[in-house]
Amino acid sequence: MRFERVFHLLGCACLLLAAALLLPLLLCLLQAPRDAELTRAFVLAAVTSACVGGALRLAFPWEAGELRLAEACAAMGGGWVAATALGALPFVLARPGLAPLDACFEVLSGLTTSGASVLDDPARLPPPLLLWRALTQWCGAVTFLALAIAVLPAPGAHGVARLRAGAPGTCGPPRPRFRPALVGVAALLAVLTLAQAAALWSTGLPPLEALCLALSTSTGGGFATRPDSLASLPPAAQWIALAGMLAAGLDVLLLAGLLRGRVRALLADVEVRVYVGALAAGALALLLLRPHAAGLADAARRALFTAGSALASSGLDVESPAAWGGPALVVLLALVGAGACRRSCASGLGLPRLLLLARGAARAVAGVCGLWLATLGAAALALLALGLPLQGACSTALCALANTGWGAQAPGAEAGWAELPPTARLVCMACMLAGRLEACAVLALLLRARRR
Repeated sequence: MRFERVFHLLGCACLLLAAALLLPLLLCLLQAPRDAELTRAFVLAAVTSACVGGALRLAFPWEAGELRLAEACAAMGGGWVAATALGALPFVLARPGLAPLDACFEVLSGLTTSGASVLDDPARLPPPLLLWRALTQWCGAVTFLALAIAVLPAPGAHGVARLRAGAPGTCGPPRPRFRPALVGVAALLAVLTLAQAAALWSTGLPPLEALCLALSTSTGGGFATRPDSLASLPPAAQWIALAGMLAAGLDVLLLAGLLRGRVRALLADVEVRVYVGALAAGALALLLLRPHAAGLADAARRALFTAGSALASSGLDVESPAAWGGPALVVLLALVGAGACRRSCASGLGLPRLLLLARGAARAVAGVCGLWLATLGAAALALLALGLPLQGACSTALCALANTGWGAQAPGAEAGWAELPPTARLVCMACMLAGRLEACAVLALLLRARRR
């Protein structure tokens, strides 16, 4: 591994973070009355990020050659850690500011598109902080999807034959370089986000709330702007949010083709069919296991929304997952662990790996699934040792590792994220980072073993 490249990419990540901080800073300058202290906090965070990024790029110039997978994985993990520390500065320096651990938890949850929040009422945040909180999800999703397209050899169900044959690389056409992939993913997500924001605005939501919610749904994140998540939104806005979450669980390359009119490729994809089937089966199971006092249409909407949020690893909800209880909770946790399509914002085991297992290619994904389950068990044991009940420890570990926030409370847990002890929150933060990076680390090891 060439560490000069890793530190150069860390510098690039810091510079991108500084550029993203300019948007809430612009909102600080435009709002009236202007909050001078909050403006200084964003200026300090942007300047610090720019200085750190510029220093790393100058100290470690880029070397010619193709970017290796291990280097990209190390840069991505280190970049998210650095972005968490720098991105937490506005929350810490604001008045009244969050504790450093709470601020880092909030930012890392956004960068990993987890949506786990320690805030009781996000609406109390000043508008620039609310925008920055939602924007962290978008920055993390764009970076991960660009890496998945350009670097990660993440074959899905179509690559079973090549995996069995031991063929290196990925299935399909050659991968683009990271910079064009980053620009393409950013443009695609920008179009989807703005379209969702306009649709949400048309339902009567304020412009800032519509934009923040669109930043959450288009990336599969779970940051809401209200303490009850989406329960108090009109049904039309909930349907739009559900459509955005389901789109975030699809392959980003299929979404790009769909915008170009390639509907047949989307309908013919086996992962999309399994994704839709899992959504329908999960919603039907939830509807049958927990009858609602309201009408059938309202109950079906709640079940479909909850199942879609679980599959897309979003965490937005119209009803607290803890209220489902019983067998319905088992269905929810199974959907959370299953995940969605490859090259999507969703986490969890992922439908491609489950399809590979079903088709008999167990050796191709045994390392990934084994490491994922081992991490889940270790995290659950750690939370259990820290005083959480058995059900709460298991469900909280699963939601953190699958990057699913479920609003203010993990399903089955007796306390919200903010009520967890500091050590337990550190364990959950480690799970969020591991849940987003486990594919990178395991695939790097598999490629090294294959070359040997």
